[in-house]
Amino acid sequence: MSADNSNQEYRTREEYKRAKAEELQRKKDAEKRAKDEARQQKDAEKRAKDEARKTKDAEQRAKASVARKTQNAEQQTQAVTQKTKNAEKQSQTVAPKTESADKQATTKAPGKKGEIGANSKVKKTEKGLTREAQRTKESKSEETAPVSLNRIRIRLIPIWLRIILLLVLVSVSVMTGAVVGYGMLGGGEIAEVFKESTWTHILDLVDKGK
Repeated sequence: MSADNSNQEYRTREEYKRAKAEELQRKKDAEKRAKDEARQQKDAEKRAKDEARKTKDAEQRAKASVARKTQNAEQQTQAVTQKTKNAEKQSQTVAPKTESADKQATTKAPGKKGEIGANSKVKKTEKGLTREAQRTKESKSEETAPVSLNRIRIRLIPIWLRIILLLVLVSVSVMTGAVVGYGMLGGGEIAEVFKESTWTHILDLVDKGK
C-alpha cells in the first residue's frame, strides 16, 4: 500500500487519485443539480408572479370597464330624472294657472248674473222694454255661465317621456345582464360583450346546434 493513503483503503496512489477525482466530480454534479433546481424554482416563481400580475391587470381592466359603464348608466338615469323633474315643475306651474283661471271664471259668473238682474230691474221700470228682449238676454247668460266651470286635466309625466324612460331602462337592463352573464358568470372578458364578433360567434353556435 502507498504511504500517502492514511486510511489504508487504497492499494496504490493512482486509485487514491481516481477516487478523489470521482468524489470531486460527484460534488460538482451535486452543486450543478442544486443550481439547476434553484434556477428552476426561480423560474417557477417568476412565472407565478407574471401570472398574478396578468390576473391583477385583467381584474383592474374589468373593474374599470364596469365602473365606466355604471357611471354612464347613472348619468343617463340622472338626465332622465332631471327631465322628469323639469316636466313636473312645468306641470305644477301650469296647474295653478288653470286653478286661478277657474276661480276667475267662477267669480265673474255671479257678477254677470247680478248685473243682469239689476239691468232687468231697471229695464222693467223703463217703458220701451219688451218681454222677448229680456228672455233672449237671460238665455245668453245661462249658456255662458256653466262653460267656465269646466276644468282641464293635465298629466304630470307626458306619454312621450314615459316611452323614453321605458326604452332607456330596457337598454340599461340588457347591457347589465349581458355584462354579468358573459363577463362575471361566464368567465369571459367584459370588453368582448360589446364586440360584434362575439355575438356572431354565438349566433353561429346556435345555428349549428339547430
